[in-house]
Amino acid sequence: PSFLSYDKDGRVLRLDSFSKVLAPGFRLGWVTGPQPLVAKYDALAYASSANGCSLSMMLLGKLLQAWGPAGFEAHLRKLQGSLRARCDAIVAAADKHLGDVAAWTRPKAGMFLWVKLHKPPQEMSHLLTLMEENGIVVMPGNYCKSPGSDRENLCPYVRLSFVIDE
Repeated sequence: PSFLSYDKDGRVLRLDSFSKVLAPGFRLGWVTGPQPLVAKYDALAYASSANGCSLSMMLLGKLLQAWGPAGFEAHLRKLQGSLRARCDAIVAAADKHLGDVAAWTRPKAGMFLWVKLHKPPQEMSHLLTLMEENGIVVMPGNYCKSPGSDRENLCPYVRLSFVIDE
């Protein structure tokens, strides 16, 4: 459940993006929440950030209009099936090849498998290069740490993508 579903006081906004359901990097989305809060967010966003590309907005509008609600839902179901199959494949590969050296939990949603290495190397670059040479889209876990955290300390996690296959 989202934080918005727990909101009883009208203080939560939910931000969603088409980038995960149409195309990576497609930076158009929508905000959901109480109308007075959405209106304030809209005014702030308009004044403080670059708006989406007009051409992208027009193309998205035409696509959604052509699909209609049923077509968009069909697209989402197809996408979910594809992601589920890719997730199954990456978890099966981890089960087969990483069982003795790492731990992970099968994701319930999303596009990544987070893997915790039992004995992470002091220098990750060689491991990351080997993974990339074998077609694994990987990001060191320390890249995902919050600002202000100690990024230099050894992080035992790597994030494996099961979406990008190039």
